[in-house]
Amino acid sequence: MVAFARNANGLASTIRTDDRVSIVEGDAYTASDVERAIAGDGDPVDAVVTVLAQRSEGPDDLLTEAGRHILSAMNQHGVERAVGDADRHSPGRLRRPARFVTLVGAGVREEGESVSLGGRTMGALLKLLARSVLEDARDQVELLEDSDTRWTVVRAPRLTEDAHTGEFRHGTNLSLGMRDTAARANVAEYTASRSPSVPVLRALTIPPVAFLSALGAGGATVVYWLLGRFGSGVDPTFVRVAAGALLLSFVPDVALLALDPAATPLAVVVLMAMHVVVAAVSVGLLVYWRAER
Repeated sequence: MVAFARNANGLASTIRTDDRVSIVEGDAYTASDVERAIAGDGDPVDAVVTVLAQRSEGPDDLLTEAGRHILSAMNQHGVERAVGDADRHSPGRLRRPARFVTLVGAGVREEGESVSLGGRTMGALLKLLARSVLEDARDQVELLEDSDTRWTVVRAPRLTEDAHTGEFRHGTNLSLGMRDTAARANVAEYTASRSPSVPVLRALTIPPVAFLSALGAGGATVVYWLLGRFGSGVDPTFVRVAAGALLLSFVPDVALLALDPAATPLAVVVLMAMHVVVAAVSVGLLVYWRAER
């Protein structure tokens, strides 16, 4: 993975210290810098994901010029392109991995799109207060529409610093208004998922973690009840069964390293630690806490 930034110090420490990430410093407004990032170290990138935003002291056509430089560099280095208009304009476009993914505001509309009253109000305010930002984003989208690159435009409402949940609505017919918001982390996950070269480890998102933790605790309760009903020496037997089940639960975690491109040794260790926590809590409540009562 290549991370392109004006200043590497502005990137999160987890990115700067990840040996899978090559950091390229440069200016998205400069064609040679963009070309250098896409060219890679002798091996061009497979896709490009941009989350550019204008700054008060920067140019008012940043997204447009950066988009033009990216498309040119992708063409120069043979980054895979779609063939024909049918691919670019088909209804299933958003369900296919894109080679160019860009994030813009929800105020960037498609021609003939149905917009709610709140959305129209938001659009009017954007035209009044941030016209250059809106026009820049629209111009970048038009560049993509006129290209033969397989692309996805992610349009997000107002971003917040809320916690990542992994749960969000997405589609081409959402009705967004002035009060709609989205957590940056959720938008980042969705934006990354549109590209084939930026994997997301779903096993560490909240829904599967919560479900599997509840399943493990529920299963432990059922096993303890069955041992108490049909056997003797319940507590020692249950502890041994729980230990064996815990060891077996590590097998699919380790298998992720071979099966999921998003899996890393650290992520697998975190998953294993979660299993240990669930097992310890279950044994503690069912054996020791119950015995004390």
